[in-house]
Amino acid sequence: ALVQPRPSAFREVVMALKAEVAWFQIQARTLFELLTLPVLQLLAAAVNFIAVLVRSDPVFRLPFRDIEQVLSATPFTLDRPLLRRQGAAPSIGGGTADTPQRAERVAGYVA
Repeated sequence: ALVQPRPSAFREVVMALKAEVAWFQIQARTLFELLTLPVLQLLAAAVNFIAVLVRSDPVFRLPFRDIEQVLSATPFTLDRPLLRRQGAAPSIGGGTADTPQRAERVAGYVA
């Protein structure tokens, strides 16, 4: 006389819960962007100001539209393809600056 619950009923509840969690994650990311982008804009503008004073070339292209644009524009991240290349990092005591290998490694840093 004990009624067993159907597995499909639980599957529907779990799928609905996963959809809600995904929606909350999207909303949290949007809120995070709304809170951090203005601060990052100000920091990037300050860095650009100093870079223009020193070398007459800005570091960042402003304004940032989303967090992916901030991460792709950051010059110090290790996820950039130029820095992931074999031999892109200079070695300590790797010879003189006039060797071809050294010039190639240095040229890898110039974007």
